[in-house]
Amino acid sequence: MAPYCCVLLLLVVVVTVAPGEHTLQEMSSTLLLNQLAMANVLAERDSGTRVIRKWMDEQQVNITSEIAAILENDRVVFQDAVKEIIKKEVEVLMEVVSSSASVVSLPQPGHNIRGHQSGNTTFQRDRPADCLGYRRLGFNASGVYDIYPISCCQPVSIWCDMVTSGGGWTVALSRGPQLVPENFARLWDDYKSGFGNPNREYWIGNEVLHHMTMTIPTAVRVDVENFSGKRKFGEWGRFSVANESQQYKLAVENYWDVSTLGDDLKRNNGATFTTLDRDNDDNSGNCAEQRTGGGWWFTSCSDCTPTAVMANTNHYLNSSIWSYWQKDVSGLTSLRWLQLKIRPEDSQGPVRKCSVE
Repeated sequence: MAPYCCVLLLLVVVVTVAPGEHTLQEMSSTLLLNQLAMANVLAERDSGTRVIRKWMDEQQVNITSEIAAILENDRVVFQDAVKEIIKKEVEVLMEVVSSSASVVSLPQPGHNIRGHQSGNTTFQRDRPADCLGYRRLGFNASGVYDIYPISCCQPVSIWCDMVTSGGGWTVALSRGPQLVPENFARLWDDYKSGFGNPNREYWIGNEVLHHMTMTIPTAVRVDVENFSGKRKFGEWGRFSVANESQQYKLAVENYWDVSTLGDDLKRNNGATFTTLDRDNDDNSGNCAEQRTGGGWWFTSCSDCTPTAVMANTNHYLNSSIWSYWQKDVSGLTSLRWLQLKIRPEDSQGPVRKCSVE
């Protein structure tokens, strides 16, 4: 019986041990499979990360390329805009050069209108004191001319309008769109002597206006344009500016009925000149300060403000305006271009020449 018992015990042991070994194998297999699965997950994660990184790199390259293209396009647009501005400036300059050349080349024999020969008083007296003098001598091209309203030895460079209403107009104030606008917020002495560029924007000077308007009857014309491109004009038969001791008091009358602008200058008649540092108006404050700094013949801050900042705005106190854009109908209009010009009332009378004093 003993051998059989041993065999039976062995079988029992084998039988009892075999299931344990099988469980360990399964656990080992499961663990291995889990490890492989985890490795695959990690591999897929790394692969996904690489894909995402690659995608992000591609997007960065694309965005960088798009930004570069936008910047390049903006650069080209900017260059084109600058080229167009330069082109217009060159055209203006060429027109001025052409006009200046005509002034030099067209004088009558024996005359050099723009030149100066000291000691030759006969020659000096031939120098025109205004643009009408040039027009009467045969100059018909608008442009920059030297006039001699104060002295034959003291030229004043201004713009002559040789076309409008028979020509011969001396432009005293010129305003318009500019790449760099002229600063009209200036003090008394600047408005006294004049400032700016006759090819662009300028003020002729109150002293010049006094000398040009006090000796002979003078007419004044104002040509304006609003921001819609509509142009109008007004003319007055009498215009004169007193001397500095009278604060350059203005006289302006005889509004011409065929004018298309309303009579904004009516309230300026009898007004004295006001600047940032000389308050001569009737207002409780300084009208120059209240109207962006420009000097003018303000009364109670005036109906028109030709020397104010030019801006297309409904805030009319902050821009150059004309109150009576429609005749006899008050309606403020912002201005984008303006010329105030003077001429002897008798445009067919004797040529006004300079003084040798």
